[in-house]
Amino acid sequence: MKRINIFIVALLATFSAFAEYTGLIWTPNRTAILVTFRDEHDADYLNYLTESTRVDFPAATIRGNSSNLYNSHCYAWYMQNNYDINRECWLNNASVPTFWEDGSYVQTTSDDATVIYYTVGEHSAIKSWIVSSYYISKWCDGPLMEHAPEYGPYTNMMQRTYYKLYEAPTPEPEPETPEEPEIEIKSLMPGSGDYISNHEYEFYPGAGFEFDDKYVYVWSIYEGMDEERDAVALGKVTIDNEEYPHIAKITFLSRGLYTINLAIYNGDDE
Repeated sequence: MKRINIFIVALLATFSAFAEYTGLIWTPNRTAILVTFRDEHDADYLNYLTESTRVDFPAATIRGNSSNLYNSHCYAWYMQNNYDINRECWLNNASVPTFWEDGSYVQTTSDDATVIYYTVGEHSAIKSWIVSSYYISKWCDGPLMEHAPEYGPYTNMMQRTYYKLYEAPTPEPEPETPEEPEIEIKSLMPGSGDYISNHEYEFYPGAGFEFDDKYVYVWSIYEGMDEERDAVALGKVTIDNEEYPHIAKITFLSRGLYTINLAIYNGDDE
């Protein structure tokens, strides 16, 4: 017994030499939390903690070395989303609710949870990525352990609440009003030229135009460049576009200069 007592006293003396200092971490919603940063234990004591845990909890699996740099809350709530410098810390149990009170996390079911909080045991864990029904958590300054949800050194491990990162719902996209295609007709084919009297010619929109029966096609022909002089009404030309509205069969009955125009309207008369 004396040897054991002396060993414990020596360990306690070693602990008191370690330095601690405080700093800040932030929740996903950027709320600041005061935490403690600690020095590491010496290698012999870390090995002692690991082997003691292995013996005391044989049904759990060691997944990480013992460490005095971080605790279960820091591992579950902070380290999983912040792989940056100084990510290892001691997060006080009283500060843990900040992660859901500021809306960073929301309570959920055990199936959807990413973080598990032991409300009585003051402990936190995450879902194991190795054994689906198990958790992974940091046991104080001991090792990182994979364990059954109710297996471990903490009080009332049956009392748990479940959380996941809050994800804002994706808004439903506004239905897009289909835009009417912009139609630009630069010329009518066959185009400008000399035509024989009393001979039928076909005129139609130029290259790049696609016919669509939802449009209204209005042909007009006027003498010279005077829109007031309707060549059809004057009996100088005939026009037929009944078979295909976008193709006009035109016959020139009198010599002269004529302008042929095609207007295309949508359902709003535009």
